Amino acid sequence: GLMMAAFAEAARVLDRVDYAQIAAENAQFIDQNMRTEDGRLLRTWKAGSAAKYNAYLEDYAYLADGLLALYQTTFNPRWFEWVQELTQQMLTHFHDQENGGFYDTSDDHEELLYRPKELQDNATPSGNSMAVHVLLKNSLFTGDGGYWDVAQEALDRMSGFMDRYPTGFAHWLSAADFTLGDPREVAIVGPLDDVDTMELVDALNNEYRPNLVLAAGEEVESVPLLANRQQVGGRPTAYVCRRFVCKTPVTDTQSLLQQLD
Repeated sequence: GLMMAAFAEAARVLDRVDYAQIAAENAQFIDQNMRTEDGRLLRTWKAGSAAKYNAYLEDYAYLADGLLALYQTTFNPRWFEWVQELTQQMLTHFHDQENGGFYDTSDDHEELLYRPKELQDNATPSGNSMAVHVLLKNSLFTGDGGYWDVAQEALDRMSGFMDRYPTGFAHWLSAADFTLGDPREVAIVGPLDDVDTMELVDALNNEYRPNLVLAAGEEVESVPLLANRQQVGGRPTAYVCRRFVCKTPVTDTQSLLQQLD
């Protein structure tokens, strides 16, 4: 998942189609080789043998984050739809409804004496902090306030740790920054092979915008941010929104960037 996100984001920033292809092939491999019949993830794979062992929270969270990055590079709704499956699986099988946050193992994992819950970020983010990132972004993509509430509850419970030990909770701090940084959703409605559509997309990708999620393409019901949105005057059109409350749609890059100021 981390590799997928890195290649997908690099493809977007550096305009490298080959990087996007690597990320997509990674996603396709996991889809075809590391899922059970009911769509759950498996943790390990070795050439010549089938994938095995129940996946952990970090596997779900990292993959969902990578797929969100891949979607925002390719705008293939297949990847977005898979994120919705992974999000529901995290909430169903890993969420600690009593204390907030997420367990590292699923509710149907092999029985353990103690069900672990890793919270501290180390060389890589904890599964918990990555799950919170995914929920926050997915809330903006879908308009589901429940996702935001679960993530905010986890952040609230971690506030003391972030304050006292910031270097050990860096990804948590990034998630907190996302909630406080006036995050926006942008929907760009238009054919992806239209140069005017991609001009609007490129205008957003030309600068670092960590607190923004982007959907693009023609109207797709499975991507709520694009659903029921129309082009204005038959031209590719951008909608800038805050928690699904949108400004007047615009069709030129200058107006789009002004609305983000």
